[in-house]
Amino acid sequence: RKFLSKNSPGTHSSTQKSLPKPRRQSKMVIVRKRDELAVHVVTANFIFADWNNKTNGVWSGHFPVRHSSEATVQASSSTAPTATKPTRETHGANEEHIGADLYRYYQALQALGSSPPTSFRLSSGRAPTAADAAGWSRLRFDWILHYDFRSAHTARIVASVPGRSAGRHKANDLEKWGHMRVRALLAKHPLPPKFDDAPLVMQFSSLSSVGTDDKWLRELVASFCGDGRCPLRIVFPTEDQVRDSLEGWPAGASIPCTDENACKLSNAIRQYGGGTALAQMCKWDGGDGVVGGASGRERAMPHIKTFARFCDSDRSLAWVVLTSSNLSQAAWGKLEKGGQQLYIKSYEVGVITFSS
Repeated sequence: RKFLSKNSPGTHSSTQKSLPKPRRQSKMVIVRKRDELAVHVVTANFIFADWNNKTNGVWSGHFPVRHSSEATVQASSSTAPTATKPTRETHGANEEHIGADLYRYYQALQALGSSPPTSFRLSSGRAPTAADAAGWSRLRFDWILHYDFRSAHTARIVASVPGRSAGRHKANDLEKWGHMRVRALLAKHPLPPKFDDAPLVMQFSSLSSVGTDDKWLRELVASFCGDGRCPLRIVFPTEDQVRDSLEGWPAGASIPCTDENACKLSNAIRQYGGGTALAQMCKWDGGDGVVGGASGRERAMPHIKTFARFCDSDRSLAWVVLTSSNLSQAAWGKLEKGGQQLYIKSYEVGVITFSS
């Protein structure tokens, strides 16, 4: 394994062959019960090492079934549910709440599965058949809307799916997915003044290509921070941290970063900062603010992915995204044709949570 300099974050160069495209990166557990729906968005893959030896994140929501007396109550209401007999009353699929987000995500998966683009291939490498498409068509997801999601009024789903037109999303679909989804949601949540100069902290477990200059990095920052160039703090473990981790060098297999992509990120950071410290690389510290802090997670290598606007003065968050998306054009999408379409290659799912 090759590693980057001891003094700069990085891990080994991956030699694995590229996965078939589009890539399925979403990680989520949904438990449907008679009277409750439990939704868990996670950053760990379903392998022992991720859950036992690494730092990951879980967002959980528990939602009761809607009742007949609540059919006309808006999703934003704070009225507590009444103890009436459960029925199949639903939220509208076009409403603005996390349940409708989840429903639209599965609808998008179903649309791609039931009528796949000609370029799609199954994991076996073969093209989908009519029987495969018919299986997707028979699936129903409207049961998601039978639950009350008002308790999660500060959270929304942020997902990515490839567009139907060679991976491209256009027109009305442009702001439904990827970083454009974040841009649309944040536009509805103005930040308090204390966050005007707050840095955007980006922490991820795999570095893909950010391009040959800072164009895409600025595009991503514009979605997370609006116009202007806010300070960036990019968190990634160092070679020494990987070596001294709970798993030792094998931990690096889950934190891929090729030399080429590391150099591209370094170049993008230099261009973005214009020779200043506006953008900085930061060590992983286990989440305590000091190395070796109370949580003891310094040696548990991060497989977690978080993007957050963080105020240094009082250590508060304006919002945070917990997601399967790494720092990747494939995951977050890349604008094309003057911002008229968004090109996404991967399936991803995450949750953005606002402070209020």
